[in-house]
Amino acid sequence: MPAEFVEVLDGQGLRRKTTPDETRGMINFSCRSPYANAKSISEVGRNVLGLDNAECLSRFGITVGKMLLTVQGRQLTAPTIVYKDGKQPNRDKIITTRDGEWNMESVRVFRPGRAIERWFWITIDYNGKWAHSKYDQISSNIDAWVAFLRSQGIAIPGKPLTGYDPRVTIQRSVTDPIRAVFKQMSPQRPQFVFVVLPGKKTDTPIYNEVKRLGDVEFGYLSQNILQSNLLKNNLQVYANLGLKVNLKMGGINHRLREDVTIVKQHPTMVVGYDVTHPTNLSGNTSGLPSLVGLVASIDEHLGQWPSASWAQQGKVEMLSEALEEAFKDRLKLWQQHNKRLPECIIIFRDGVSEGQFKTVLEKELPFIRNACKKIYPANQSPKISLIVSVKRHQTRFYPTDPNNMVNSRNIRNGTVVDRGVTLAGTWDFFLTAHKGLQGKL
Repeated sequence: MPAEFVEVLDGQGLRRKTTPDETRGMINFSCRSPYANAKSISEVGRNVLGLDNAECLSRFGITVGKMLLTVQGRQLTAPTIVYKDGKQPNRDKIITTRDGEWNMESVRVFRPGRAIERWFWITIDYNGKWAHSKYDQISSNIDAWVAFLRSQGIAIPGKPLTGYDPRVTIQRSVTDPIRAVFKQMSPQRPQFVFVVLPGKKTDTPIYNEVKRLGDVEFGYLSQNILQSNLLKNNLQVYANLGLKVNLKMGGINHRLREDVTIVKQHPTMVVGYDVTHPTNLSGNTSGLPSLVGLVASIDEHLGQWPSASWAQQGKVEMLSEALEEAFKDRLKLWQQHNKRLPECIIIFRDGVSEGQFKTVLEKELPFIRNACKKIYPANQSPKISLIVSVKRHQTRFYPTDPNNMVNSRNIRNGTVVDRGVTLAGTWDFFLTAHKGLQGKL
């Protein structure tokens, strides 16, 4: 059937992953204020459900109130962030946070990672008349960015490796021109490469190839930056990217003050794990495995989270005995850094529904306990807290007081609701961990 004679009916589900442009357009189109969403629920929703003239409900003497349920909440005090002072590196600098944000001006990382002794940079552009027309400005701003990294306390020489042309031009193949310059630099054994993307947030194929070539094929750590952001010479952007660079080199960007008492008073390891299933893929996904990712802290600063990953049967959420081996490795790594085993273990399990809570306790928790039994002495065992994170729920909270809302009119980050609308059989709570920039959380 010729495409010109085909008409796609409205309301058809998209069976593939949306592109970055499509995702951004969908968010912008569907974004509404929290007030508008609450009004739709309490007014339009009532009409759709027919709650005002529900004959069936009236027979039983049941009426549905017109106001949303009001529940009691509380706001957690934000933890205090500590960096090193940018002017006096031997002194700590206390950072005041506001709505989960803070200024990175005049601060140094708390603990620098390994020194970056050999690095180079490339700037990628598409083939055309104006390709690399801003090369001189990009080169100058790379120097400024690296100088800023040094001011953050990151050990890196001011000049890159030489003997190559940083300009990479994309014509037909994305991979070949990037691989060529990576291979050219290989004899100098670089540790890090800074990559300037053309400046479009839809450059996903280029980004993916940079990471694949750097991480898998050549062993170069990499940090990407959009050309538009680099040319602005924005120090806040430099600071945020500098934090990523330091983490990749094994450093600790900041620490918490004595706010999280369980971590400060008792040796505590924090763990998180989730399962990713093969979805939103074009073609036949039968036979594809699901991937498990597990991270765990290594000290009280909670600044580094070495990971473990493995594959299991596709579309299976519950973990197998592979969890036991991975957990043993995390315990050994924590012991290696602290010369002892943790007294407390806090585990965040993501990706399961309320109906699977019992399965997690009966199937997965025993693997974790078995791992502890094989690592800990016979007379010692850790205290374990298992927290299941459920993000995809239909509960929505709206502030009743303007003093308890952020600029987007959402509730403040750190808001906790643990009564009135929570499960009776578990220690259930709702937590808004970060502020909603737009729409409704």
